[in-house]
This record gives sequence, C-alpha cells and structure tokens, in this order.
Amino acid sequence: MAVSLRTSALRHANHYLQRLSHADTLYLRGGDSLKEGLQRLDEEWGNIQTGLQWTEANATADSSVMHLCIDYPLLAPSVLFLRRHPREHLRILELAAVAARQSSRRAEEGYAISNLGVAHYLLGDSTRAIDFLNQSLMIGCETDDKEGEAWDLTNLANAHAATGK
Repeated sequence: MAVSLRTSALRHANHYLQRLSHADTLYLRGGDSLKEGLQRLDEEWGNIQTGLQWTEANATADSSVMHLCIDYPLLAPSVLFLRRHPREHLRILELAAVAARQSSRRAEEGYAISNLGVAHYLLGDSTRAIDFLNQSLMIGCETDDKEGEAWDLTNLANAHAATGK
C-alpha cells in the first residue's frame, strides 16, 4: 500500500518535532547534556526545518497539523530561540497562538503569546513586548499557571526597564 505524500510529510514533521523536543530537553539539563542537546540539534537541523516549514505551509489542513503548529515552537523554545532569528520566530509563534486559540488550548495560547513578547523584546520593541506579556499574564491568571505568571512578570519587568520605566 502506497503512503501518500501528505502522510509521509506528517510523519516526518512529527518525528523531527520529537527530535527537536529531545534536543531542548538535553539543552535545559545543562552540563554535558547541554552540549549533547546542541549537537543533536545541529545534526538534525535541516530535517527539523523541513518539518517546521511543512507544518507552517499546511497549518489549516486539519487538526493534527494545527497541533504541530502549536507544539513546534512550544516544546522546544530554548533551542529554537538559539537557532532562529527572533523575527523569523515571530511567524511560528503567531501561528501557534492562533492554532491554540482555535483548538481551545488556552494555556498553550498563553505560552505562545508570552514567547511573542520575548521575541519582540529581543528585537528591541519593548512596547509590543509589554502588550503581549500582559495578554499572556491575563491568560496565566485564568488558567492558574503560577509558573507562567512568574515568567511573564519577570519578562514584563525587563521590558519596562528597557523603556526606562
């Protein structure tokens, strides 16, 4: 039985999402695992990018692809921020926020919006960062995400400090 091109691409995107997530997990452990995580990321980067690009291009195909749109940027935020320019990262985070909203995944919507705030901060746009971080903070309060609230408050303090306030 022949596997359709779409099925093959979906399998590829899922597989390399798992590889990306594993690299992020290793990176966050620190020590020797940090190096191993970055090495695995570098080895798989071409395939990860292919999976991510296919996911972006097919975002509205069905719910399984929408879930990938949410999961790619949120399961590996640390290493993606290392490998993608913040401006490039904005696209996948905006897509993740919309997909999470449409899928009624409120907590993930908050994470995507929070990361949008961080990306804008890294681009030097503290005013936009503050807007996104305030939105994320409200979602964190709604979903009782204390850790997310703490991150948002920390990032808000940095963004406000950058504006001189």
